[in-house]
Amino acid sequence: MAGVGAWPGTPPEAPCPSPYDAPQTAVQFWNFGPGVQPDPTWDLNFPGVGTGWVDLEPGYGHQPGEFGPEVSFGYRLHELFPNDEIYLVKEGVSGTNLAGDWNPHTGGIYNIFKNRVNAAVANLTAAGKSPVISGMIWMQGESDTRTHNSAAAYSDNLTDLITSVRSDFSTPDMPFVVGRITDYYEWGTTADNTLVRNAQMTVPGLVGNASWIDTDDLQWAYGGHYGTQGQIDLGIRFADAIVAIPEPATMSLLAIGGILALRRSRK
Repeated sequence: MAGVGAWPGTPPEAPCPSPYDAPQTAVQFWNFGPGVQPDPTWDLNFPGVGTGWVDLEPGYGHQPGEFGPEVSFGYRLHELFPNDEIYLVKEGVSGTNLAGDWNPHTGGIYNIFKNRVNAAVANLTAAGKSPVISGMIWMQGESDTRTHNSAAAYSDNLTDLITSVRSDFSTPDMPFVVGRITDYYEWGTTADNTLVRNAQMTVPGLVGNASWIDTDDLQWAYGGHYGTQGQIDLGIRFADAIVAIPEPATMSLLAIGGILALRRSRK
């Protein structure tokens, strides 16, 4: 979710393709910090909540110049609903786990995510809008395969996360889409990877108003990290999946384990 699209490694990754490479004036992105585009991995030491809205464009990835699924996610939403206002708020940190970092009760990254969302919502409210968070997309899980305990607990922890974000943002029917991690076993055992993958497929059906998407065929920049085309395809799949779930509210603020988006209801 942090995003290594356009990763400058070897072999070199392709740059972000048109039309996603240009600023998207119809899609607004909540800026990470004071006038800059900091690496989201800095969030462990940078608890900033963001400072305002900017046009969505590449550069909010794992490193400066890189990008995640936000560029095609926002673009696809605008294609589907050209008359809606779309706002994205991203929180994506590489190497974090659901068992600890994203734990909604004790996790530091979850608290940063929640504070950032609240700041974005407050900004929109002050501007005369009435946002209600009503959807979240989630791409995470590899780090929880590193130990058997966190892999075995992933089903309960994912259920707790979905329940908590729905409660924290007062949207009990919030649509939630999970990106299933690939069957890449560098981080943990095959069995523990399978535990996480199975949880990501089964939990959406248990909590309701949720679904999951397959990522096994997406292009990689390197092992386990989606590359330029992989990130583009990931964002489109997330957008198509989230809009397939009925909207429970008049305003939509979509969160990605990773990214948030506000969209005015369709007339």
